[in-house]
This record gives sequence, C-alpha cells and structure tokens, in this order.
Amino acid sequence: MTAAELTLPFLGQRTYLHGTTLFDVLRSRAPENGALSFKVSRRIESNRVRVEAGPETGGWRERPAASLSWKHGAQRGFLAVTPLAPADPIERHPYDEALVTRAGSIAGQEVRLEGPSPFTFVATLVPLYKMLLKAAHPMSPPGQWMFTRLDLERHPDAFRGLSLALDPALVPGSTLVRCSIVIGERAVGTLYYSWVV
Repeated sequence: MTAAELTLPFLGQRTYLHGTTLFDVLRSRAPENGALSFKVSRRIESNRVRVEAGPETGGWRERPAASLSWKHGAQRGFLAVTPLAPADPIERHPYDEALVTRAGSIAGQEVRLEGPSPFTFVATLVPLYKMLLKAAHPMSPPGQWMFTRLDLERHPDAFRGLSLALDPALVPGSTLVRCSIVIGERAVGTLYYSWVV
C-alpha cells in the first residue's frame, strides 16, 4: 500500500479524531478475516492524517499516533497514522452514544447490549464500555477515559448478543483497564481504556 493522506470527520462536537473513525478506516485497508490489533498512543487533534504501511518496530521518523497491525495466515502487516495540519471546514458526523447506552444493561462487572445498534461494531463497543466503567470502575476528575487499544481475533460479521466483561483482576483506581469482548458465548477480543488527564 502506498501512503495516503486522508481527511476524516469528527464525531459530534469533539475536537479530536475519534478512535472508532480511525479504526474503521484502517480496517478497510487490512485483509477481511485477519486478526487485528489497533492502538492509539496519543490523541489526534486534526481531521487530516497520513496512513502508511511499514515495519511494526523502527524505521519511523516519529512514533505513530495510532496504528493497526494485522495477521492473516502467514501474512502480516502494519499501518501507521501520523497527524497532518488540519483542513477546513471540519466535517462532523452525529454520534449519539445514548442510542447504544439506552439498549445496554449492567450486571456487576458486565454490560450487555440488549438490542440492535445503529453504529459499527467498534463504535458500539466504546459507549458500552464507558457505561460499564462509569458504573463499575468510577474515577474522579480531572481526566477522562480514552480508547487506547483493541485486539480482535477477527472482526465479527455481526454482533448480536454482545457483552463486555471487566477484567476481574482490576485494582480500584487503576488508570489502565481492560475488558473481554464476548459475542454470544464466545470471547472475540479485548478492549483497553486509559484514564487521561
């Protein structure tokens, strides 16, 4: 893949590029049924990014702000994201997280989606996880929970029966948390959030 410069929408009134938007764009450039690991190392406060393939370690002028590594059979790949100067005007897409959280129910350290979602798989995971963290692992301002990593054995074709379960080994006040992603009765991946001040 040659390098590409992309102009992407912000979600709602956010002033940064949402991880779900980046993930969906990068996933479209990886093999359909491969294992995926998506990481966000810092917030991207621009609607323009450069996406390029290269080595997973070393060889980059600066550490990528986000990346997607994939594995499909014997093939492996790595896509790095670097912020560029923003473009005007900024396009915005609606992202009403309440459309997901209203369909979610919490039981202990788990949240389950009880109905359909109007969003993509990852754009559905994020509000569900925030809902669970607010209830089961509250933190005090200043700061906020930020989506930092997602590991999937493969991207699901459908996600009816979706639930997220917090890691039972979490220490109260932890600033890095993870949960298992389950569809039906099958664990399909792990989602990580970091508390960022």
